[in-house]
Amino acid sequence: MAARSTVPTPAELRTAVDIRLDGVLSAELAARAGRSAPQPTLGVTDLVASRRAYWRRVGPPIPISAERTLARERGQYFHTAVGRALARDGPIEVRVRRDGIAGRVDALAAVPTEVKTGAELVEPDHLRRARPDHLEQLAMYCALLDRSEGRLLYLRLAGSTVDAVRAIDIEVRDRAGVAAELLRRAAELRASLLAHDPSPLPRCRWFGRGCEFEQAGVCGCSGSEPIENERILDAVGTIAERSEVAARVAAALPAGEPDAESPAFGRYRDLLYPRRAFFERTVPHDPEQEPPPRPPSGDTYQRLLDVVESGPTGEVAGLATVPDAPTEDVVGFRGSPVLLRTSRAWDPIAPEELMDRSPQYVLDIGLRCVATGATSGRVIVAYERAVVEADRFAVYEIGLRTPTPFSRLWRERSGEIRRAIASGTASLATACPAWMAEDCPYAAVCGCGEAGRSQR
Repeated sequence: MAARSTVPTPAELRTAVDIRLDGVLSAELAARAGRSAPQPTLGVTDLVASRRAYWRRVGPPIPISAERTLARERGQYFHTAVGRALARDGPIEVRVRRDGIAGRVDALAAVPTEVKTGAELVEPDHLRRARPDHLEQLAMYCALLDRSEGRLLYLRLAGSTVDAVRAIDIEVRDRAGVAAELLRRAAELRASLLAHDPSPLPRCRWFGRGCEFEQAGVCGCSGSEPIENERILDAVGTIAERSEVAARVAAALPAGEPDAESPAFGRYRDLLYPRRAFFERTVPHDPEQEPPPRPPSGDTYQRLLDVVESGPTGEVAGLATVPDAPTEDVVGFRGSPVLLRTSRAWDPIAPEELMDRSPQYVLDIGLRCVATGATSGRVIVAYERAVVEADRFAVYEIGLRTPTPFSRLWRERSGEIRRAIASGTASLATACPAWMAEDCPYAAVCGCGEAGRSQR
């Protein structure tokens, strides 16, 4: 039997939420955009492995197996669980952008903290040799935040549980030197991308160690390239284990991964589009068969990220969620859940029209409010075709009068996804809207396009 639609009607949503346009914040974001010159933003992780970052941008998409997706989700589950524990001490998932370089710090309380999950723990004395990338990444975060100390938090996974935790503090002695090296690497990577030539970039640290681009035969690396310099590693001073921190974190972790009654999904959009979630969990696809992204959305979205995340440290940070929430991070802006979206509409959508024209925005932010216990959230939309720069950004403040429609959607849709996956029956999951079929890699097999049209 096919799943019935469980989406709240527009009338139900109108009684559940208030929507208004925050003109003051919209103008503030427009002013930020005017003060900064557009440039390709690079992530800290890009600059830890520049050659890999190059191929990630210019190489063909690499297919991701269902097994690899599940393994990634398991690591993300415990990563999120650690975030809930660390949120008691300070902000988590803190976004920072400086000089065209972006980073996301897992936690920021006494010290910037980076969480790593894996099958083994590394001794503190062996970090420089075994995991120089971890030391460099944390040192880069410290430089961006102007902090002299940072912490690596390792979780060793054994099957479905964490069987050991190790906390290691590091000292960063020359933050200015690290910042200068960050800018040098960024300039080098941007130049290679512009010239379509990776030859100036250093050897990839993952060459011969499971690099997906090497295994797919698309990277062109030989392994004979010069190695990366050690300027950032040279700035790392004392490395010390903190067993008391590890013990406190271990005590706060769940005993194992979610059981069968817990969510079988990782993102909030899975609750909006259950049938897409079914296929993503059960049928690996070839990204080369996906339609190309519609320009210029990618550039517009990147610009929106730059504007929103360029404020003071801590303005954009993750929010702790309830234990049965999706593992996807809920990003907060000034303490409230936020969604960033782009639109090709010629004119900004009026607040009173948002429910009819883009109900998915309201549903998505409502689910995130329920997950975090928030009573309101923001949807920030960048309009690609805005003629007047003042209309480029629109901030919609969405307040919840009642969380009931969103809680019901969460409960019913998560059950749908679990039953569909358990039985291998796609029709048990609600069909996606017809408009999604054009860009969906599963459109040929799922039947959502026709089902979506019949529901309109």
